[in-house]
Amino acid sequence: MPVFSRVSKVRLLTCDERLQALFNEVIRERDCMIVCGFRNEVEQNKAFEMGFSRKRWPEGAHNRLPSLAVDVLPAPYKWDDIEAFKEFGAFVKGVAFEKRLIKGLKWGGDWEAFRDWPHWEVEPQVPLTPLPLRFASTFDTIGLRPIGVGA
Repeated sequence: MPVFSRVSKVRLLTCDERLQALFNEVIRERDCMIVCGFRNEVEQNKAFEMGFSRKRWPEGAHNRLPSLAVDVLPAPYKWDDIEAFKEFGAFVKGVAFEKRLIKGLKWGGDWEAFRDWPHWEVEPQVPLTPLPLRFASTFDTIGLRPIGVGA
């Protein structure tokens, strides 16, 4: 049975509890890594500038704590393996449906205009307000960043 690395576990803890429940089920059968949960202002704007996101801070689903989005890379951990993303996407949606974990789960691989293969997102359960700035760099402080964002 695959297991998350310590870093993946910490990144997943920054996400909405529904995403945590879903991907804790997924990892029981499919190997994957959590690339990004919460993104602070610097990380989000850099992701936008690099073309990995279509939204600037604080408009992205990654910009709340807990994050309403998570980016997940399936094994064999190849960013250009679109078939692996498609297979993984079908598997994750199947788990969400079978376990009745998330109603209204969105996958970036289903989007027409901007395919965001690793992106999974949920709707807010209650109205949200922007993350207070004092928390915006918490995860940066402990050295956790999404892969490919930041130094």
